Amino acid sequence: MTYNRKTQTQKGKMTTIVLPFLLTFILLSSIYLILLNQNIAQEKVRYGYIAANESDHIVTTIDCIMARTNTLKALVQNHHGKTDFFNDIAASVYDSVGLETGVALKNLAIAPHGVVSDVYPYKDNENLIGFDFMDLNKKGNAEAKDAYIKGDTVLTNPFELIQGGIGMAGRTPVMLTVGDEPELWGLVTVTIDFDKLIEALKLKHLESLGIDYELSYIDDKGEAHTMKSVGTLGDDAVKNRFAVRNLTWELSLRPKNGWSSIGQHIAAGFLFILMSCFVAKFVDMFFQLRDSNKTLKHISDHDGMTGLGNRRAFEAVIDSFSKDLPKDYCVLMCDINELKTINDAYGHKAGDELILGASECLRRAFDGLDTIYRLGGDEFCVIATEPPETMQRRITVLEQLTAEWKGSYKNGLSISYGMASSRDHQDIAALIKNADQKMYEYKRNYYMTSGKERRRR
Repeated sequence: MTYNRKTQTQKGKMTTIVLPFLLTFILLSSIYLILLNQNIAQEKVRYGYIAANESDHIVTTIDCIMARTNTLKALVQNHHGKTDFFNDIAASVYDSVGLETGVALKNLAIAPHGVVSDVYPYKDNENLIGFDFMDLNKKGNAEAKDAYIKGDTVLTNPFELIQGGIGMAGRTPVMLTVGDEPELWGLVTVTIDFDKLIEALKLKHLESLGIDYELSYIDDKGEAHTMKSVGTLGDDAVKNRFAVRNLTWELSLRPKNGWSSIGQHIAAGFLFILMSCFVAKFVDMFFQLRDSNKTLKHISDHDGMTGLGNRRAFEAVIDSFSKDLPKDYCVLMCDINELKTINDAYGHKAGDELILGASECLRRAFDGLDTIYRLGGDEFCVIATEPPETMQRRITVLEQLTAEWKGSYKNGLSISYGMASSRDHQDIAALIKNADQKMYEYKRNYYMTSGKERRRR
C-alpha cells in the first residue's frame, strides 16, 4: 500500500511538472512558428520587390540597347537601302551602347535580303560576312524569320555565336517604300555579348547582400532554362516572371542561408526549454502551495488523534445554519463512559485506545457521513440531514459495534448518547442543547443501573 501511494505521488508530481512543461513548450513553439512564417512571408514580399526592381533594370537595359536597331533601320531607310554609310557611323553607334549601358556589343550588322553585307567591328566577326539569316538551320535564325513575318524587332535568347562566345541579338526588319508599296529590304541586327550583359546588369551585388539568384528564360513549352545562377535555389525561392519584348524571362531569389537559420531555431528552442522549465516549476510550486494550504486547512479542522472534525470545524458548521433547519435534520451527542476510570486504572494509553475505538465505531456506524466531530476529551457529535428513524437505526449499529469492540486493555466500550431532531426544534442552539441533555440523562441512567461509580473529571 505504501508503494502504491508513493507511486501515485510520483505520478502526480510528474503530471504537475511534465504536463505544464510540454504545454508551455508546444504553445511557445506554435507562436514561434506562426511568427516565423509571418516573418518569412514578409521577407518574401521584400524579395519580390527586389526581384521586380532587378527585372525592370534588365528590361530597361536591353530596351536601351535594342533601340540601336531602330537607329540602323532609320539610316538604311534614309539612304534608300544603300549601305555605304555604315562604316562612317557604325563605330559611334557601337560606342554609344557602352557609354549608356556599360554593355559591350559583339557586333552591329546589316543584311540586305537577310544576308550580312557589313559588320562592325570587323575584327573577330569576319566570318559573319555573307551569313544568311534566312537559313533556319543556324542557331538564332528562327527569330530573324519571325522578325520578317511580324515586321517588328524580335529578340533571341542567349545562343552560341558562329564567331565564338555567347550572345543574344535583336533582329529588326527594314521596309523601303518603292512606288506606293512598302517592300522588305532586309534586316539590321545588334548582337550583345551575353557575359558582358550580365556584368553590366550588376547582379553580383545581390551576392554581396547574401542573396542567391537564378536568371532563366522560359521557352514556348513553359520550361525554364538557366542563363545565369549563383548558389542553390529551392522550390521556396521568390520568382518574378517578366517580359523582355517578345521573350519571357524569370528571376528567382533566395537568401543564401535560407529564409531562417538553424542557429536561430536552436537558440529559440533552448530559450523555450528554459521558459517551459520555469513555468513547470512555477506550476509545481503553485500545486505544492495549494496542497500545503489544503493540509493546513485539514489540520486546523480535524482532530489530531482521531482524524475526525474538531470543535473549530463543528462550530463553523453550526454558525453556517440559520434558525430554520431542514425538517429531517438530526444531532447526536456522544460521550464515552468510564473513561476516567480506565485512565486511572490502566493509564492514558488505555484511555486513548478507548477514544480511538469510539471514533472508529462512529465512522463505521455513520458510514458516508463526514460530519462526525470530536469536541474534546471523550465527547463526540454527529450531524446528519437524515430522518430520526434512519439515525435510530445507525445508533443501533453503533451500540452493536461498541459492544463487540476489543482493545488491548479492555474489551467492549460504552457510549452515552442523546439525539435531537429538527422536527422538535427549529433552532440549532436548542437542538444541540436538547441532544446534550438527553446524552447526560443517558449517562446518569447508565451509572445508576450498572452500579459503577462515576468519577468526576
